[in-house]
Amino acid sequence: MALLAGAWVLPILAHLVGLDALMLVVLLAGTASLLRTGRTLLDRLVPAAGALAGLLIAAGLVFSVWPWGLAPVPVAGSTLTVLVLTGLALGRRPQLPLRLRGSDLILLAGTAAAGLVVALPTLRGTPTQDLAYSAINGDRMRHTTLFDAIGRVGGYTFLDFDRARSIIDEGTGRTYPSGMHYLYALIESFVTGGHPAAGLTVLVHYYRYVLVGYAFFVLATGWAARWAAGPRLRGWRAVLVCAAVTAWLGTGVMTTLVWEAFDPEVLALAFLALAVAILARPPARVGEQLLLTAALVVAVGFAYTLFLPLVGVAALVGMVVYRRRLWRHRWPTLAVLVVAGTVAALPLVVPPLFFHFNAGKQLTLYGFIVPVPKRTLLFVAALAAAGLLVPALRRLPRLRVLGATQYYLYKMLQAVLVCYLVAAGTLALRVRDGSGWRAPARWRPAARLLSSATAVVLALVLTGAVAFRPVQFRYEDMRPGPDTNWGAVWAKGRLIYGPYASALGFLNNAGYLGDGKPTLIVFDGNGLLNAHVSLVAATANHQLGLLGTQVYQMDKVNDLVRVRAPGNPDGVLAPRVEASIAALENIVRGAPVPVRVIVSDPLVAQRLREFPPVAPRCQRHNRGLSSRRDPGTVGRSAGGLAE
Repeated sequence: MALLAGAWVLPILAHLVGLDALMLVVLLAGTASLLRTGRTLLDRLVPAAGALAGLLIAAGLVFSVWPWGLAPVPVAGSTLTVLVLTGLALGRRPQLPLRLRGSDLILLAGTAAAGLVVALPTLRGTPTQDLAYSAINGDRMRHTTLFDAIGRVGGYTFLDFDRARSIIDEGTGRTYPSGMHYLYALIESFVTGGHPAAGLTVLVHYYRYVLVGYAFFVLATGWAARWAAGPRLRGWRAVLVCAAVTAWLGTGVMTTLVWEAFDPEVLALAFLALAVAILARPPARVGEQLLLTAALVVAVGFAYTLFLPLVGVAALVGMVVYRRRLWRHRWPTLAVLVVAGTVAALPLVVPPLFFHFNAGKQLTLYGFIVPVPKRTLLFVAALAAAGLLVPALRRLPRLRVLGATQYYLYKMLQAVLVCYLVAAGTLALRVRDGSGWRAPARWRPAARLLSSATAVVLALVLTGAVAFRPVQFRYEDMRPGPDTNWGAVWAKGRLIYGPYASALGFLNNAGYLGDGKPTLIVFDGNGLLNAHVSLVAATANHQLGLLGTQVYQMDKVNDLVRVRAPGNPDGVLAPRVEASIAALENIVRGAPVPVRVIVSDPLVAQRLREFPPVAPRCQRHNRGLSSRRDPGTVGRSAGGLAE
C-alpha cells in the first residue's frame, strides 16, 4: 500500500513545487527498473524508453476520454500505479544497473553531436532567422498545429474533433497519424505544468522536441546496431559500430529529415530500429520480449502508419523463428497479439472506415524529398549482408528488402536503410585482429583505449563524417559538393532557410503573432509565401481550423507589393494586380469570422479600405513587413500534409 500511495504522492509533490518534468525521468527509471533486458544502464534505458513511449501512446486512447486529459498529476499517478502493480504481479523488485560500457560513452557522445548538428541552423543567427528556419515549410506548421491541438483538447483529436475544430483542419485532425504529436504534447504538459503554451512559444517548444526526437533516433539506431549483433560484440568492435552509425546519422543525408519536417517519420524510425533489434535476439524472457515488441509495434503504427507493415512483418518473422518458445506461452502470446494488433491497426483502419480517407490516393501525392543516394543504400545493404554471414547469426530473423521510388516509397527506402544499419552491426564480428598478439597485463587498459580511439577515427573517416574541403552546396540538385557532408552544410548556417525572416520578425515584434486575432498577411509578390506567413500567423493564433481555407487560398494573392500608381484617371491598376486584389477580397468575404489583413503596399491598403467587409480591419505596414528574399529559399507551404 505504501508503494501505491507513493505513486500518487510523488506526482502531487512534484506539481506543487513546479517540477512536473522530473516525473518523466521517474517514469522512465521506473519502467527500466522492471525490465531485465541487458546488464548496463543504457541497455536498460533505451528499450525502456521505447516501451514507455508505446504504452503511453496506447494509454492516450484512455487519457483522451477521461476528464483530466493530459494533466501531469493524473497521468503520472496512474502510470506509476500500473508500474507498481506490474512489479507486484511479477514479483520483481526495482533493479537498475548503473554500469556503463565504453561503447555507451561513444553512443552518448554521438547522440549529443548529432543533436547539435541538426540544431546548428537555429543556433547561428538572430531569433527571427531561427524562427524562419524552424517554420521553414507548411508541413512543420501543420505538425505544430496538430501538436498544439492535442495539448489543448487533452487527447487525440480524431476521438473528439469538435473541440479541436477551430485549431486544426479536419483532414489532418481526423486522419493523420498523431502518435508523435500526442507523445510530444504529453511531454509538453509535464514541461509546462499542464498549461498550454501560447503564440509562437508553441512552435519554439515543438521544434525543441523535434531536435530531441532526432537525437533519440540516432541513439536508438546506434544502440540497436550494437544490440542486434549480440553479446559477442565487445571492445573496439562495439566502439566501431556505435561510432560509425551515430557519425553517419549525425552528418549524412538522414539529417535532412529535420529540415524537411518529416518529424513523425524520424520518431517512427527510432521505434522501428528498436523493434528490429529486440526481435533479432532470441527471447530469454518471453513475456518481457512480447511486451517490448507490442509496445514498439504500437508506437510505429501511431507515429507513422506507412512503416506499420514493415514492423509487422518483422514481428511475424520473429514469431515464426521463435515459435517453439512462444508456443510454451501461447495464451499470453495470443492475448498480446490480439490487443497490440488491434491497437496498432487503429491509425490504419479508422481514417478510411469512419472519415472516408483514401490511402491509395494519398500514396500518389507528390512531395519534396532528398532521397538517400542509391550508392549509399547499396553499400549499407552489402555491409548488412556480409555481417549476416556470421554463422551464429544466420538463423536470426532479419527484415527483407522492400523498395521503389518516389516520395512515400523513398520514405520506405529510408526505413529499410535503418534496418540495414541495425543488421550491419554484425559485420564487426567478422573483423579479426590478425596478429594474435596480446599486450602485457599492465598495458592492456592503454591498449584497449588506443584500439577504441583508432576505431572512432576509422568510423569517422569511413562514414564521411569528416569534411576535407570547404562547404559546397549544390542547391539545384539539393546535395553537398564532393568531400563534404550534410553536417558541414548545417554547421555553415545559412545555406538553406526561409525567405520570410524579416516579415516574421516584424510581425512578432509588433505583437501580431499570437494575439488571437484572425489574420491574413500580404508581404510578398509570391502568393505561396503570403500563404505560408499567414499559415504561421494562424498557427500562432491557434486558428488554422478556423481559417484554413482562407490561408491556403492566399497562394492566389500575387504581385501586391511595390504596386505602381495607376496611369489613368479611373484609378484602375495593372490587370494582374486587380486580379489579385479581387482574389483577396473574395478570400476575406468567405471567412467565417472578421479578418485582419496586414499589407505592406499603400495602394493595396487604400483599395482594401474601399472594400466594406475589409475596411475596418485592414492594417498597412510599409516598414519592416518587407519582401526581401534570402538566398537558398524553400517556398513549399500551401496544401495539406504531404506526409
